[in-house]
Amino acid sequence: MTDKCKKCGTEILECDCHQCHECHPEEICETCGGCHIDHWEAVDCWASVNDPDYDPWDI
Repeated sequence: MTDKCKKCGTEILECDCHQCHECHPEEICETCGGCHIDHWEAVDCWASVNDPDYDPWDI
């Protein structure tokens, strides 16, 4: 069973943000089109695509 947005009626996707992507487009990542639950995930996603020297294990 999927949930529907109470505001627009669109099915809410099973993703980390648990928000309606139609009503909350700011939740959608410009890099991958998905959602991220925190800033680190968003930075990791962007860097993995845009930084050729990026190493996710280099902390």
